[in-house]
Amino acid sequence: MRRLLGLSLLALFAAGPAFAAPKDKTKKEEEEDYSDDPTPDEDDFKEEGDDDAPPPARLEEGDKADPEAEPDDLDFTDEDDKPLEFRDEEDQETVKPRGPGEDTAQIYRETQKKLSEATPDEELIAWESYLKKYPKSLFKERIDERTESLSAELFGERVPGSDKGARREDAANRELNFTSPLQFTSADPRTRIGATAELGIPNWFSPHLDAEFQLLRQLSVHAGLDQDVAGSAIVLGGKYGIIKSARTNTVLSAALDFKLNTGPTFPMLRPSILAGQKLPVLEGLYLQAEIGVDAELRDPAGLRLFYGFNAELRANQVVYAYLETTGTFKYLGAQDFDSFQFLVASFGMKFVPSKGGFPTLLANKGNSPFILHDKKPIVIVLGANIPYSARYWGFYRGSVTVGAEWYL
Repeated sequence: MRRLLGLSLLALFAAGPAFAAPKDKTKKEEEEDYSDDPTPDEDDFKEEGDDDAPPPARLEEGDKADPEAEPDDLDFTDEDDKPLEFRDEEDQETVKPRGPGEDTAQIYRETQKKLSEATPDEELIAWESYLKKYPKSLFKERIDERTESLSAELFGERVPGSDKGARREDAANRELNFTSPLQFTSADPRTRIGATAELGIPNWFSPHLDAEFQLLRQLSVHAGLDQDVAGSAIVLGGKYGIIKSARTNTVLSAALDFKLNTGPTFPMLRPSILAGQKLPVLEGLYLQAEIGVDAELRDPAGLRLFYGFNAELRANQVVYAYLETTGTFKYLGAQDFDSFQFLVASFGMKFVPSKGGFPTLLANKGNSPFILHDKKPIVIVLGANIPYSARYWGFYRGSVTVGAEWYL
C-alpha cells in the first residue's frame, strides 16, 4: 500500500510539468522580442551550390514586334464616326438608323427621287427641311454641296471656271430689288418695263413709258417716252452702278440721258447722280434720291435743275406704300424776274398680285451677260400728285397716277 501511494505521487509529479509546458511556451513566444536580431542578408537565402552561379543577363532592348502578327496601320477609330458605304441595294434595305436624327441610304435615295422633278427653289426648301428632320444625316456633306449649288443657281452666282461647280459668292454681288419712283428713274440698274399715266385737272394727261435692260449687274440702258414741264420727249440713256452692294443694301449710280423734246423740238442732255438705301423696317424701307441737270441745247441755251426723293415702305411682299417729292428749277439767280419752280408731292400704294413676289434670279447661261428670272411679277401702281409750290407753270393743279411695272 505504501508502495502504491508512492508510485501515484511520483506519477503526478512527473505529469504536472508536461501539461504546463504548452502554456509556458505560448507565453514565451508572445513575449519574445526580435528587434535586436540582425537583418537577414540575401546570402542567407542561397542554397548550396549557388555561390558560383552567374547573374542573369540584362536585356538591352525590348522585344521586337512580329510584323506578321499585327499590321502597322491599325485604325482604332470608332466605327460609329464613319459614314456607311453601301455596295448594293440589299444593304440599304437592312440598315436602320443608329440613333435619333439619323437617316438611312434608303430614306436619302427616296427623297432624291421625289425631288428630281422639283424646281430649284422647291428642292432647296425640301433639303433644308430634310436636314432639320435628320440633323445627323449620313449624307450631310452631299446635301450641303447640293444646297450650295442650288443657292448659286437661284441667285445667279455661279463662279466661272470652278471645277467644283456653283458655289455661293459674296453677298455684295446679289440683286437689291429696288422698284422705280413715280417721277424719276430708279437708282438700281435692273431689267424692267414701266408704263404709267397721269390724269389731272383742269386738263392734263401725261404718259410715261420706259423699258430698261440690264446688260451687266451694274450697267443698264433704257429707252422711252416722257413728259415734263418742257413738253413730251423721247428719251435714250444709260446707267452705271458705281456702288451696288447687297451686304450694305446700298446703290450709287451715275446716269446720262439724251432727250429729244417734241413740242417745241430741241435736244437735251441730263447727267444725274442717283442713290438708294434699304433699311430693315418690316419687309424693307427703300430710300432713293436723284439730283441732275437738264441742259437745253437750243438758242438761247438753258439749264434746269432737278431733284427727287422717294421713300417706299413694304409692309409685306404684296402691299407697298410710298411717299415722294420732286422739284424743277430754272433761271436761278435771274435779275429781271423770279426763278421758275415747280414742286410736286406724290403718294400712293403699290401692289404685287403675282404669286411669289419678286423674282428669284437664275444663273447666267453660257456666255450670255443677261440675268434671267424664274418669276415675272407685275407691280400695280396707284397714286396721287399735288403741286405744293409753282411759279410760272400751272398746267395742272393735281393728278392721279395709274400704271404698272413689270420686272423681267
